[in-house]
Amino acid sequence: ISTLGYKYLLELLKKIRIHDTCGVHNLHGMPGVLSGLAGIVVASMPWRSYYHENLTHKCLSGGEHRTPGAQAGYQCAGLLLTLAMATVGGLVTGIVLRLPIFASPDNDSYFDDSLNWHVPQDFVAEDSALGSLIKNLLPNNMQLQETPKQDANTIELVHENIPKQSMEAMARYSTQSATLPLSDLKNDRTQSTSLDETIQRL
Repeated sequence: ISTLGYKYLLELLKKIRIHDTCGVHNLHGMPGVLSGLAGIVVASMPWRSYYHENLTHKCLSGGEHRTPGAQAGYQCAGLLLTLAMATVGGLVTGIVLRLPIFASPDNDSYFDDSLNWHVPQDFVAEDSALGSLIKNLLPNNMQLQETPKQDANTIELVHENIPKQSMEAMARYSTQSATLPLSDLKNDRTQSTSLDETIQRL
């Protein structure tokens, strides 16, 4: 019955939005109910002599002088009491977990420690931890704009309008800093300079 529950009942529970943590209902619930019903049937059988011959007083406990029907009734009452306690306990637990204090964070806040701990001011994420990190790394001439998409971690970078003179100055600076005169390379070869030193100069 446990195997059938995992194969068929688990999908049915998902459709009606009932969460079974670790398959507890299939692993312990239904087999427990089945064994309780089997205990009621066995206790109701009129083979009382077998109990006295094969069981000790500790096993018989309060049912030593009971009739088979009375013992079956006690077994049934025990099963119903167990089911009632499990149902009430589950409902109370569900109500408590629905309180706002136990609300689960959204997907963007899973790695944001500022929700639960005191962190440095520059560590607090504005929208997400990734967005805060990129904002700190971007130059002043660029801004970060997050657009609503299916992927919450998708980030879009937008350039601001930069004056033409500033763009030319940036291009000239990058060209000068990335260019090495040919004469320097020839001198490096004649002096048997290592390739690592040349790369460092570049």
